[in-house]
Amino acid sequence: MNLSTETIEMQKAIKGLNQAASSKNGDIILLFDGLDHLNNVQVFSQIVTTDVQQLSAAGIGVVLVGPLLVAYSQYRDIIEPAVNYTSYQSCFDLENDPEARTFFEKVLSVRSPKAGLRPSLENFLEEPAIESLVNYSGGVLRDLINLAQSSIEEAYISDEESLKSEHVEIAANSLGRAKMLSISDQDLDVLKKVAETGNFIPRTDVEIRLLMTGRILEYQYPRRRFAVHPTILLLMQELCHPM
Repeated sequence: MNLSTETIEMQKAIKGLNQAASSKNGDIILLFDGLDHLNNVQVFSQIVTTDVQQLSAAGIGVVLVGPLLVAYSQYRDIIEPAVNYTSYQSCFDLENDPEARTFFEKVLSVRSPKAGLRPSLENFLEEPAIESLVNYSGGVLRDLINLAQSSIEEAYISDEESLKSEHVEIAANSLGRAKMLSISDQDLDVLKKVAETGNFIPRTDVEIRLLMTGRILEYQYPRRRFAVHPTILLLMQELCHPM
């Protein structure tokens, strides 16, 4: 591959920086987070096969957090050989893995003093609220944090001295409605099937999109299974059985 003069000069600069830093502090490893939001797998593939390769050639380690779509796209066979190691992080199975559930509860206990609007209050999170937050998260850390923040805001608006389960219910309902936006009848049929049977093999664009958007969750430990996001289930029941 013919490299431009600018690229060659950049590689030399990176190698010089790496050598200077590693001589005093050890190897440099760069972590690129946020690429999981990238829906264009072709662009991600180009990043891996060009930019990452050049950094690696300069002796710099790279860790990428990539999009879930990589595992289900045609570019998987291009991306995996271009890296040393890949690891797929599924959702945490809170129903069947007690350690995962304990971990989520600890996340709330660690973050609540920082995230809460009233950090001076002791025991701000009531036990039923903690249980509801963990359950409605579906084993997705990002959703756990978002639900906790929204629930705290509800408690603040209500002028409550503690976070109660009813605040979590409001936050969960709001998150569920956000996830239901732009859902088609075909999407709803797939969600209903997964909710009723638990059977799901992501093959079509519709099925993969539901998985990508966190409407359907995949668990791999202690056993592989799929489930509809908990915040969507109640809203689905309302759609299927209107008052």
